[in-house]
Amino acid sequence: MVQASIRALADLKSFPNQVEIYSDIKSIREYLEIYERVSGKRGLMEFLPLEPAREEYRKDPEKFKHHDLVTILMGEGVYDFTGSPDDGNQLLNPNESVWKLTKAEEYLKTAVEQWNKE
Repeated sequence: MVQASIRALADLKSFPNQVEIYSDIKSIREYLEIYERVSGKRGLMEFLPLEPAREEYRKDPEKFKHHDLVTILMGEGVYDFTGSPDDGNQLLNPNESVWKLTKAEEYLKTAVEQWNKE
């Protein structure tokens, strides 16, 4: 966070007001494929229509649950900020020069090893 502060102060107008930090953003299908490859188990994906969720959001955005909004955004393919000027990871950790991000596959390999021990 110190590096973020220094970078923001160096050029305040080009630094966003907030950034989102994440380790790995994939589609739900990609996460399922990683899970199946790493665990050796089959997964099931259930597709729900987006229109009912959109309608609920339009009725009362203030009461709409965050995870439902994320579902809409992911379903429409607009939840991935990688490569954008507001990519928090690139702003704070250019090309993983400050710390190494844990990717979904790396995390899942560790998790599956732990599950198999239990």
